[in-house]
Parts: sequence; C-alpha cells; structure tokens
Amino acid sequence: PKADEAYCNLGVVYMRTNQLQKAELAFRQAITLNPKYINAYCNLGKTYTLLKRLPEAVAVYQRTLQVMPQCAVALADLGAIYLSQQMFREAEQCLQRSVLVDQNLGRSFFHLGQLFRATGRVQ
Repeated sequence: PKADEAYCNLGVVYMRTNQLQKAELAFRQAITLNPKYINAYCNLGKTYTLLKRLPEAVAVYQRTLQVMPQCAVALADLGAIYLSQQMFREAEQCLQRSVLVDQNLGRSFFHLGQLFRATGRVQ
C-alpha cells in the first residue's frame, strides 16, 4: 500500500486495540501525506470521539466535509456528536443529509431515531 494508506491502516489497528493516542498520530500522518484522504479524516474524528475530545472531533468532521461535502460517514458521525450535545437542529441537518447521500448507512437512521425520541416526535 501507499504510505498514506499504510498509516491509516496502522491507525485502525491502534484504534481497535484501544491505543488511541497512537491511532491519532497514525491518522494525522496519513492526512499529512494526503490531505484529501477521507478515510483518515473519518477515523481521526472517531478517535477523537472515543477520547472524548469532541471539539476536535467536530473540527475534523467539518474539515472532512470541506474536502468531500457528501461524505455520509462524516455527516452521520458529526450528527451523532451534535445529538449527544443536545444540538438538535444541527444534528438533524447532518443526519438528514447523511440519509440522502447513503440510504444504506444504518447509523444515520439509528441516530435519527434517537433524535426523534429526544425531541418528542416518536415514543
């Protein structure tokens, strides 16, 4: 694999083995090598979320969407963060966009269901 892919794959291994600081470094290196590497951005955002560094996760997902505005994963994960912070309008915007982009991404629907429950639109 290319170096950027190798660093991203290494980051995934670190993330799956709960070595989150090492994962962060690997994903950041992948992005340095390829500033348009969407998988590295999404995985970095997930790593920050797992580390409970939500402002950094939000910034990474927003950057991802600057590079690829129709990234369903970034939209869904950003929507989930907004939902967790009770930013319901922002969450719904992201999650609805995610569903429009990829109707097979289950977590978008899951988080929309949580949003509807939290806002009293479903019991």
